[in-house]
Amino acid sequence: MTESFYKVPCTQLKGVGPKVNERLARLNIHTIQDLLFHLPLRYQDRTQIIPIGRVRPGMHVVVDGMIELIETIQRG
Repeated sequence: MTESFYKVPCTQLKGVGPKVNERLARLNIHTIQDLLFHLPLRYQDRTQIIPIGRVRPGMHVVVDGMIELIETIQRG
């Protein structure tokens, strides 16, 4: 792709009408290049599953478990 492709306004993309363009402009996204380089603030690796016993306070992790028993207590 040529350098000029990246300078194309977002409005040239399918599905980007006036409303979507307005929302993109609020994020300072005006061209395809702006859109491609609009990256998330942080990356969360959701491929690593951590055993519940190794989770510590403050960690952001993905855990996998199975509910083995549910008890309900009815009162009154």
